[in-house]
Amino acid sequence: MTVPLPVTACPALSPNPPAPPVAEATATVTDPWRAVVRATLATLIASPRFNHMAGDAWFYEGLFHVAAKVFAETLYQQPWVRAQAPLGDRKALYRHLAARQLIVTAGTQRIWSCYVSDNPAIRPRYVSALKIAATLTAGLVPCPAFPGRLWPANGADHREPSLTAPPA
Repeated sequence: MTVPLPVTACPALSPNPPAPPVAEATATVTDPWRAVVRATLATLIASPRFNHMAGDAWFYEGLFHVAAKVFAETLYQQPWVRAQAPLGDRKALYRHLAARQLIVTAGTQRIWSCYVSDNPAIRPRYVSALKIAATLTAGLVPCPAFPGRLWPANGADHREPSLTAPPA
């Protein structure tokens, strides 16, 4: 059973987004992937599920994090992406996005395993996430940042790092 989340007003784009730097404006024109990734992110931000534990996108510590599978499925719904040659599975898509520097990677790691929680009294949610490159997010309004926490999934321990540290 899915619990409905409260609807919050959160515009996906600010009314007067700052002009991107000249190099970024040129990259947007020459690389349509930048535009479709940004449009996909804007779609997830506009969702009432944005910045909720059970949602698909979060703004945390200055970066947009998105549930990898939902982001890929939403991206594949873009008409321009559907018109391209098939990319294969989602992992091939993630490699493609990383090669274009549209997602943040750590070496070859494109998918970030993490926990999401906005209530320490309940078990956190495990998420395979992508971090969207900051160069794509100029002008997107994150509303308030995610009120909870995102932290790396280290093994089977799902507790927040502050709760697992040995006493001083």
